[in-house]
Order: sequence, then structure tokens, then C-alpha cells
Amino acid sequence: MSNSWSEVLPGIWRIDVFHSIAERTCCYLLVDKESAALIDCGAKSGIPSIMESLDAIGVAKEQIQWIIATHAHMDHVGAAGELLQHFPNAVLAGHESGLTHLISPDAKLIPAVRSLFGEKFYTSQYADIIPAEESRTKVIADNDVLMVGDRKLNILYTPGHAWHHVSIYDEANSLFYAGDAYGTSFAEVYGTKTPLIAPVMPPNQFNPQAMCDSLVRLKSLNARHVALTHFGIIANSPDLADKQIQAIEEWVAAAEQLAENPANFSTAFADYLKKWYHTAATNAGYDADAALQAHATDIMLSVKGFQYLMERRS
Repeated sequence: MSNSWSEVLPGIWRIDVFHSIAERTCCYLLVDKESAALIDCGAKSGIPSIMESLDAIGVAKEQIQWIIATHAHMDHVGAAGELLQHFPNAVLAGHESGLTHLISPDAKLIPAVRSLFGEKFYTSQYADIIPAEESRTKVIADNDVLMVGDRKLNILYTPGHAWHHVSIYDEANSLFYAGDAYGTSFAEVYGTKTPLIAPVMPPNQFNPQAMCDSLVRLKSLNARHVALTHFGIIANSPDLADKQIQAIEEWVAAAEQLAENPANFSTAFADYLKKWYHTAATNAGYDADAALQAHATDIMLSVKGFQYLMERRS
């Protein structure tokens, strides 16, 4: 895992947590003076990468003050409970309902993940999750501020992908950590060119209007950089949010039309999304087959999310 970490901006490191494969999921290490924070921390399978990266960067376990959860999906913070045992001074910060899932994962989180991904994938990536110790958690809400050394992190409530989703704005670096509020993009496909970035809409908390509202809010920051958990820091521009809002509106319209034949909805909507990604990648000058492969899990999750949404509406 010698290539698992990279300093992407001064004092900010991207750490690959090798969720399933390399360059799909990462977390971010922010260091200022003698304090440090992890923004997201990946699944349990990524803990060796985090520990090796900290050693290589020269950050002691005692320096980690915060593990900040953008939301309580296991690919983002499944490792949080165990990492609290490694970092004696760390506090897990997150939205109130998200922390509930991480404190008591057996109640809803683990059954939901098993149902969504299947037992084989759950066992390989998420098994034996350790609950977070409630006394070492902190509820954060919209407009709260966390300090890392002298670095101020502004908390923004950004639901849509999940109701317990927050984003983190680092004004000093003109950067926001988007979690899954700002879609996914993969350097292996898009390189250093303007990325194809698209929303991901998993069951059962996805809400298209809330996601669009969150994108408008993030766009209003006029930040120069966006830190994506999937995957890496990209240059920001207003059209990245606009394109995602347009995609959401197109997908909702297509889903509503296809829902008229509910028995065939999943297959038909999956075909629609595959064509959408193929066309978007081709029009942007990318390898469409590589884009489809990279976004395969996103497509699967969005199909299930829209199926749930259409069933709930009916």
C-alpha cells in the first residue's frame, strides 16, 4: 500500500482506503499544528492503509482529534468504531441520526447493507464492524464549526444522498469535503481533464429535490476545490453542480415514465442509466466502456434507489 497516500493541498492528504479496489474510495487527513482530523475513514478493510499512511506522513495516533463522518454509510465510516480504539484523543463527529447508526450498527445499518449488497460483499468489506463508543461522539448540525489547530471547518447540512449527510467547508483552502453530496468521479477514467461527475442515489433515504437543493448550496460557496470520497480532489466550477442537477431532473423524468410498467422497472431503468453514462462519457471525449465499468456500482445503487422512490410514491 505504498501508494495509498498523497498530499493534495498543503496540510491535506488523500488516503486510499482500497474499498473493493484501488482508487474508488478515499478519506482525507487534515493536519494543522499538532492537531489532525480524518474526514470520513472508509470501511474496516481500509484501516491498514490509514495506519500505514499516518506513519509515512509522520502523524502520531494521539494527534487525531476528530473523525468527521459526512454520513453513516459503511464505505465512508464503517471503520470509525475501531479507529477510535487506535486514536485515544479522537472524537467521532456526525449528524445525530448518522451517529445513532454507528453507535448501534446492528439495529438498522448492518441489516440494510446486507440486504443491499448481499452477504458475500458484506463479509469481504464490512464484517465485524465495531460500534462507536457513544461517549466519544459529538453531534454536529448545520452551521456548526469544528477546529483543527487554527483551521476552521464549517459544517453544512446537505441531505439528498442520505438524510444524515453533511459536507465540510474549509474556507481557508477554498475547499469543501463533499462526501456523496457532489457525486462521483474517477481519475483512472478522466485523468486530469474535466471529470464526468454524476450523482449517486441509493435507497432508502435518497431524495431528488433535497439533493438538488444541496447542490445549489454547495455551488454558492464558489470554492476552488471539491474533495470527493469517490475519488479525490477535483477543480470546482459552477457547471459541475449544474450538470448534476440536470442529470437528476432527467433521471427523475425517465423513472416516472418507466414506473408506468413497474414489473420491468429495474431492468428498464438500469438500461436507461447505462445509456446515459455511455452518452455522457462519449460526448465528453472519454472511454465510454471504462466509464461504465467505473460507475457500475453507482448505477446499481441508483437503480435500487429510484425503485424504492417510485414504489414509495405509488
